[in-house]
This record gives sequence, C-alpha cells and structure tokens, in this order.
Amino acid sequence: MAKTKKYYAEIVLRDVNSRDRNRDEKLDLREIYQKLDQVTNKYARLNLFENMRMDDKSVNEQFITTFKNVAIQQNTEHNGLPYSELPAKYAALPHGKGIVEIRPVDKPDLRFIPMGNNQYKQMRNNYANRLGGYYGFFPEENRIYYVNKDIGVKKVNIRLVITDASQINNDSVYPIPPDYEDIILMETTQWFLQTDQLNEDKVNDGVNLK
Repeated sequence: MAKTKKYYAEIVLRDVNSRDRNRDEKLDLREIYQKLDQVTNKYARLNLFENMRMDDKSVNEQFITTFKNVAIQQNTEHNGLPYSELPAKYAALPHGKGIVEIRPVDKPDLRFIPMGNNQYKQMRNNYANRLGGYYGFFPEENRIYYVNKDIGVKKVNIRLVITDASQINNDSVYPIPPDYEDIILMETTQWFLQTDQLNEDKVNDGVNLK
C-alpha cells in the first residue's frame, strides 16, 4: 500500500480516537492534513541543518518532491531570459538548497547550476556560464530564470524541498522517510490530544493546564 498523505492522516485519526474516547467533536481529516504538513516541513528543515553540521549539504531524499515536464517560456523581462513558473513554494534553506536540481527532460546529461541575480548581471555579457555543459539559473519571486537565451530546452524536471507539504495531493506518496515516520506521527497525534485536553479543562473547571 502506498504511503500517501491520506494513509498517514488515517493513522493519526485512529490513534487520536482510540486514546481520546470522550472527544465531543469528530476530527476532520482536513485538520490532520494541515498539522501533518506543518510537522513534516519542520523535520525536513531540521534534517538539512543536522546534515550541514556534519558537512553534508544534502537533505533526505524523501523530503524532496520532483515536478516533471515543467515548461520553459519566453518573455521580455530580465533582458528576455526564458523562465519557468515555480510549480510549488520551496523551502528557504541555506545556500539555496531548497531548489535541489533542474535538468532538461530531453537532455539528461545537462544540468543547471544556481546563481544569484547579481551574478547573472555580472556574467550576462560573457559565455563562461556555459562552459562544461552547464547552464545557469536564478530564482525570483515565483519564477526561475535561465541565464542562456539560446537554451534550446522546452521542458525541465525540477526537484524541490517544498516549504508547504499541503501542495502534495492527499492521494500522492507523501515525503516522510522511514526513520522519521514514528516521530512525525507521534508529534501530530500528541498535538491533537493536548489541544483536546486544554479545551476540555477550560470547559469543565476553567483552570488552564500547564
């Protein structure tokens, strides 16, 4: 069985219901989706920061989502640079690691290297940014701009560490690595149990729990 967002949310739902039998209101899966996304996003960032302390600049593969066949379009902005609309919001991680990789669909041996907007301005009049079979790109707002006008590529695959897991369909495979499953599900479940306990305490005796 595929481990989708719905799969994980139903585990949380069963756990909450089994441990909180006095719950007055039925818990909605949509509420669980929202909290599950928040907790998953948090651990994706923590995973990267932990790896960085160990001189590993990567993020766990299962926190990464691949968006395939993203179109490259032409425009008149940024000196006429081609661009792609970002398919999702990505995590604002150190060293631009929220954008993991961009590769052309029909040229798998070619990959794009990230650069800042200022770097592009400095390099736009020379061809050093094309040496070695690499092309440059830089993100700006909700777009990725490609440094080379004669890019000759129509579609790319973009791999992102997404900042909002709610952009993953409920029936799609959900990016929780096996070694993070227990802690993410436990934290999500515990949040609902603690919220219920606080609400119940306020209704019953007016004394807030600490």
